[in-house]
Amino acid sequence: QFLSEQAEAAFQLQGMADEGWLPACFARRSRFDTPSVGLFIVAGIVLFLSWSSSFSSIVNLLNGVYCLAQLLEFLAFLHLRRAHRDVPRPYKVPLQSTFACGL
Repeated sequence: QFLSEQAEAAFQLQGMADEGWLPACFARRSRFDTPSVGLFIVAGIVLFLSWSSSFSSIVNLLNGVYCLAQLLEFLAFLHLRRAHRDVPRPYKVPLQSTFACGL
């Protein structure tokens, strides 16, 4: 799971470069079609955290980041539900927005 998350982060950096949100060097791929710059950056961050922090502080940091990601996902759900009511969806959550907050 750890390696797949590293690869996912590298491909996210490459996708952001493709969209113009990051410099073009992040969009370059190796001859094996992998985003090399993104992989090196993610590996560098992991090595820096493992060198500079204890295991428990890294776990605490990752738990905090995960909580923020879940909060952002939930806020996006509520925003899209309110801003784009008429968009056809393949499924529907059978709750009103006020009750979805309790979800």
